Amino acid sequence: MALLGIGLLLVVFNSSRLKRLLAISLDNSSVEFYGIVLDEKGKPLVDSEVSWDIIKSGSFLPGSGLSTGSRGVVKTGSDGRFVIKNETGVTLTIRSVKRDGYHQAERNGNAFSYGDNAKPHKPDHSVPERYIMIKNGTPKSFNTDVPLKFDWDGIAKEIKIDLNGREQTIVIKPELLKVEENPRQHHWKISIGVKDAEVAKGKSGDACIAPEAGYAPEIILERDIQEQWGTEAKALLYFKTKDGYFGEIKFYAFSDVDSKGITGRMFIRWNKEGGRAFE
Repeated sequence: MALLGIGLLLVVFNSSRLKRLLAISLDNSSVEFYGIVLDEKGKPLVDSEVSWDIIKSGSFLPGSGLSTGSRGVVKTGSDGRFVIKNETGVTLTIRSVKRDGYHQAERNGNAFSYGDNAKPHKPDHSVPERYIMIKNGTPKSFNTDVPLKFDWDGIAKEIKIDLNGREQTIVIKPELLKVEENPRQHHWKISIGVKDAEVAKGKSGDACIAPEAGYAPEIILERDIQEQWGTEAKALLYFKTKDGYFGEIKFYAFSDVDSKGITGRMFIRWNKEGGRAFE
C-alpha cells in the first residue's frame, strides 16, 4: 500500500514533466479551423470531402476514463472553403481531402495544436489553410538536383541547368557580411535570380504550386539576427519565365567560416506543360 501511495505521488509530482514529454496540453481547448480547397490553377473546388481527427486530453493515458478523441467529415462550399468548430481538444489533424477526378497534392500542414502548446494554431478566417488538388492525369514534372560549392566572395555565380532539353541559368551571389565571436552566428546575404525569368519566395505549405503573382528580378536571403544558428540558408523559391513556364527551386546551403566556403544543393522541378503545379 505504501508503495502504491508513493507511486501515485510520483505521478502527480511528474505531471508537468509528463505534459512536456507528450508535448500536448493536458486541458482541452476550443477548436476552430478555417480551410480552403483549390485546384492547381487556384480555382475553388466545391463539394470536396475533408476528413479530420481531434486528439483530446487523456488520449495517451489508457484507463483514465477520458475521451480519446473525435473525428468527422465536412464538405466545402461553393467558394471551396470549409470550417471546423464547436469541438474541443488539443490537436486537430486533417486526415485527407478528396474530390472526384482529383488527388491531393503534397500534404503539408496537416496537424494543428490548440491550447497551451508551444506553437498553438491561430485560426484566421481571412487567411484559411490551403489544400491543393491536382486533376488526375496531369503530366508529372521533370525533377533534377544540382550540387552547390562556392566561396563567400561577393561574386555572382551562373549555374546552367538542363531542364529536360530547356536550358535555364540560375544566378547566385553570396556575401559574407560579418563574423561574430561565435562562428555559428555570422551574418550573410545571398541573392538568387534566374535569367530571362522572375523569382518569388514561397512558404513550405505552398510546396508544389507556384504563385500567380509576387515575382521579382531576384530574391535576397538574409540571416535573421535572432537565429542562433547562422550558417544555414534554405528557401523555397519559384520562377516564372518570360514565355510563361514555371519552375520550383528548393535551396539548401551550409557555410563553413574556416574554409570561407559554402556547400549545398538545389532541388528543381519543372513543369513541361507550362502550368503552376509540380509533382
